[in-house]
Amino acid sequence: MRIIWVLVLAACVACAPSFKQTGNELKTGDAIPVVRLENLRGEAVSLEDLRGKPVLVNAWGVWCAPCVAELPVLRDLQEKFRADGLVIIGIDVKDSRAKLTDFLEKNPLNYDVWVQGDKTDDVLSLLRRWQSFEDNAASIPYSFGVGRDGKIKGVVGGYDGTGQGLRDLVRDLLK
Repeated sequence: MRIIWVLVLAACVACAPSFKQTGNELKTGDAIPVVRLENLRGEAVSLEDLRGKPVLVNAWGVWCAPCVAELPVLRDLQEKFRADGLVIIGIDVKDSRAKLTDFLEKNPLNYDVWVQGDKTDDVLSLLRRWQSFEDNAASIPYSFGVGRDGKIKGVVGGYDGTGQGLRDLVRDLLK
């Protein structure tokens, strides 16, 4: 068991940047960020299309062990709060569609996953802008919540192991 925690901790360190934030990252009260990507069916999608709904956006990748460890919490939140209107969106960072599709066939999610397409925003550029780290660093898992009013209600950066930060954020979104 101890070796598993050491591996999870090492993965967290590997996914987290050691660079200074510039102070321009997403903050509570900011307007919904502009995001134009594709879903896995190849359809154009945008956060603006979800205005009026509570939305939890989670940037993740199948190559990121802490991200994968967080997926059960996200699945549980979507299941528990779907009837309350919660929409969870996973934004994949750096995986090929083939690798992502293979992963999702073995590990199905109950929410939509968005990806970078040929004529969409660049996912890494979005993540860097949301986090505003110097030296173009980016770190995942990274989640932010958007309220029905189109404003950021909170940000959860990194993996906390318990999922409590995500649960608290969803409760704030649904108020």
